Amino acid sequence: LARGRAGSTIAADVDLALTGGTAAWIPMAGPKVTLKVEGGLTDDAIRVQTLRVAGNGMTLTASGTAARTPPEAANSIKDLKTRWQLEVADVAVLSSDVAGDLKASGALNGPPTALAADAEVTSHLSVRGSQSGTVEATLHARGLPKSPSGAIQAHGVLDGSPLNLDAVLERNDGKAFRLLVHRADWKSAHLEGDMTDDATLTQSHGQLQLHIGQLDDFDRLLGVNLTGSVDGSLGFIPVKGRPQAHLTLDGSHVGVGQFVGDIHVLADGVADAIAVQLSAQLPKLYGFPATALAAATLNLDARQLRLSSLSAGYRGETYRLLSPAQLSFAKGVSVDELKIGVREAVFSLKGQVAPTLDLTASIKHVKPDLVNAFAPGLLASGTIEAQARLQGDASSPTGSVKADVDDLRFADDAATGLPAVQLHATAQLADDTAALNATLNAGPGSQLKASGNI
Repeated sequence: LARGRAGSTIAADVDLALTGGTAAWIPMAGPKVTLKVEGGLTDDAIRVQTLRVAGNGMTLTASGTAARTPPEAANSIKDLKTRWQLEVADVAVLSSDVAGDLKASGALNGPPTALAADAEVTSHLSVRGSQSGTVEATLHARGLPKSPSGAIQAHGVLDGSPLNLDAVLERNDGKAFRLLVHRADWKSAHLEGDMTDDATLTQSHGQLQLHIGQLDDFDRLLGVNLTGSVDGSLGFIPVKGRPQAHLTLDGSHVGVGQFVGDIHVLADGVADAIAVQLSAQLPKLYGFPATALAAATLNLDARQLRLSSLSAGYRGETYRLLSPAQLSFAKGVSVDELKIGVREAVFSLKGQVAPTLDLTASIKHVKPDLVNAFAPGLLASGTIEAQARLQGDASSPTGSVKADVDDLRFADDAATGLPAVQLHATAQLADDTAALNATLNAGPGSQLKASGNI
C-alpha cells in the first residue's frame, strides 16, 4: 500500500489455506486459494487493474473502475465500468452431478441502482453421465437490481439432444413486466408465449403454453424417474375491466415412483376469486386404484385458498371434506379448519403449519371396519382415537400427544374369548425427548403401566 499526491495504490499477492467451516462455497474453493490484486484509490474513483482469484481449478479475473461520489452523498459509488472472466476446469467442483468445463466472460456497467450486465457462457457439459455436449449462452440484462429486464439466448447439445432458447423479459417504469418466449425447445419439451403481468394482475394479458411429450426426457437432469406427458397453458383475458386468469394442466400417465396416473387441473377467475378444480385417477396406488376430486377458490390478494369440496376414494372407502376449510399463505401456512370423514372416523387439523408449528390435530371414532380396509380381518371390535397439540420447530416440536384404544378385540380365532384390550397413553414433548406414560389393561388381573423418557 502506497500513498501519493495522486492517491493511493495497492498491490497484493495472498495465499489462503482453507480448513474446516460449514459454508457451501468452501469445498468448491478447495484447500488453497490464491488472490492477486492491483489497483488504486483517488478522490474520484477506485481503479482495479488486476483482480485474480484462483482455487480448485477455478479462476476469476476482473478489472474496472468505480466512479466515486462526494463524501456527503448517500451512495459512495455513482458509476461502475467492469469486465470479468471465469474459467472452471471441471464443473464437478460445483456439483458431483455434472462434468465438463465452463468459460464465461462479461461486463457490468452503470450506476448501482440501474446496472447493465452482459455475459457469454460456453460449457462442454455432461449431466449424471450423459453424453457430453457444448452449450453456448448469451445474457443481456438492464435495470439491475430494482427493475430488471433482459434477454437470454442459448443453443447447443444437452444430454445428446439439441437445445434452443430465445426469451426476453421486459419491464416498464411501473411494476408490470412482459415475458416473450420466442423459442424454448429441448427433446419433447416446448414452451412458447407472450405474457404481460404484474403483482396485482391489473395489467395482465397474454398466454404461455407448455408441452412435454415424454417426462422421462428429464430423468437424467432431475435425477428422478418420471413417466407420462404434460400439457398446460396459462393465460389472462380482460373481462369487464379486470384480467381473468385461465390455467389448464393435463398430465397423462404421469408417474413418480409408485404414483402413476392422470391429473387434470383447471383454474379460472379474477385475482381475488379464482375457481380451482382438480381431479386425479391413479389406477394402482400400492396395489389399489385411487381417485380424488377437489374444488377450491383461490384469493391471490389475501393469499388464501378456500377448500369447498374434497372427495377421495381408496381401498373401497370414500374420504370426504365435512365442512369448508381455509388455508392461508399470508404469513407462513395455516389451516382453519380441515375436517375429513370416512365412515364414522373424523380427522381434523387446525392451526399454523409453517414456518413453525402451532396446531391441534385429532382423529376420532376409528372403528374396525376402517382398520380392516387396510389390514383385512385384523379387528373384531374397538375404538381408536388420538389427539395432538404441537408447537415450535417441526424437527423438534413441543406439546402433547394422547392416544386411547377402547374395547379392542382381534378377529383371529386364537383371540376368541380373550378380554378386550384398553390402552391409554400420553406423551409430553420437549427438548427432543418424549415423557411417556401408558396403561395397558387386558382384563382383570392383567394390567401393565409404563413411564419414562424416550
